[in-house]
Amino acid sequence: MSVWNLLREFQMRKVHMAVFLNGYGGTVGIITLEGVVGEIVGDIFDENDSKTSLMKMIQR
Repeated sequence: MSVWNLLREFQMRKVHMAVFLNGYGGTVGIITLEGVVGEIVGDIFDENDSKTSLMKMIQR
């Protein structure tokens, strides 16, 4: 599934988090709306992110 399809699913279902399951119903991982948007537009920084992380991104 592409990030665009994931974004549409998040919007349609009005959720911010999803659990990926394998073919046997086992948990593969968790994805967030912020993670999907971050893949589309790049890293997102908000008031909860540390200044150290922001400084590391600026130095790249």
